[in-house]
Amino acid sequence: MLQKFCKVFLYSSLLLYLVSIFLFNDPNSSLLIFHLIASNDTNLSHLVFGLIGSEKTWDHRKNYIESWWMPKVTRGYLLLDVSPSASLLPLSKNFTPL
Repeated sequence: MLQKFCKVFLYSSLLLYLVSIFLFNDPNSSLLIFHLIASNDTNLSHLVFGLIGSEKTWDHRKNYIESWWMPKVTRGYLLLDVSPSASLLPLSKNFTPL
């Protein structure tokens, strides 16, 4: 009984697959998808940066990060190994919280 069910299921699945290939295989559909992908260029709003580091090195690294970070344009997260010490707070105005 189970063997018969498996055979029927297998053949019907294969038939459904073949029918779907012939019915939905539009040669122009791949061109449409390519056009949609090509027309959406990647920009900074699509990116989110993850910055991971040590609290001890953050004081030296933040100047480098600030050189390419653009407030209200660049997005990202800063993860330090421990909470920043009082000497590092408040963070620069360039780093607005999300």
